Amino acid sequence: MKATRFRLINSFCFLLLLPTAAFAQTNNDPAVAGDTSFRLKGYLNQLQFAPLKLLGWLNPGIELGYERMDKSRWSSQLTATYLLPYTLLEKRPPAPYGDKSGFKIAAEEKFYVHKMARKGFYVAAEVAYLYSRNTTAMSFESITLARPYRDTFEITKNNLYFSLKCGYYFTLKRIMVSFSGGLGAQYRNAQQSGRIHPQDQFAGPFPHFTLAPIYNRDGRSWEPYFPLTMRIGYLF
Repeated sequence: MKATRFRLINSFCFLLLLPTAAFAQTNNDPAVAGDTSFRLKGYLNQLQFAPLKLLGWLNPGIELGYERMDKSRWSSQLTATYLLPYTLLEKRPPAPYGDKSGFKIAAEEKFYVHKMARKGFYVAAEVAYLYSRNTTAMSFESITLARPYRDTFEITKNNLYFSLKCGYYFTLKRIMVSFSGGLGAQYRNAQQSGRIHPQDQFAGPFPHFTLAPIYNRDGRSWEPYFPLTMRIGYLF
């Protein structure tokens, strides 16, 4: 009876420790991580490029970044984005529409779940600042006129972003590819200028739906923020 109970206890302990043993093997087995770990090879610096930013609908731009990793699980990253007047998927609109300029800078702190693995997950916290200025045109309902009218105006934005992100990466020799998504908040500070009648309201999206009234509205507010990023980096 005692022998049977002893075997049951041993089996139960083995089942509890099995996932821990498997995790430890994944992180320490040289065939998995050690012989190809970029940290062991001394590749603690990374230059990054975000190709999908060129196709972005809201704030298309050229984004470059630098990441400095230590020999533990942490890294610090700085990125800078030069905003483009329009996405590469669009034809250049006639002036003055789409005449956009500006920049975005961000600082991010990362924690890699697997210390020495050549692929795995990470979590990160990011803070960013965006400045943009563009000229656009929208239709408005006039208080005095019987029909809507179209007005061209300029909008300037100074936005702050705060987010927590989770990502996945993998390395191919000196190339690292990473994907991340997250949840956060943005403090939106937008100012319109050059409008004929600032008190008039937007005429409405019908018959075609558009996000222009939301994107180009005036004022300050806190809003949700959902960052999605894909980056390609060079380790050195």
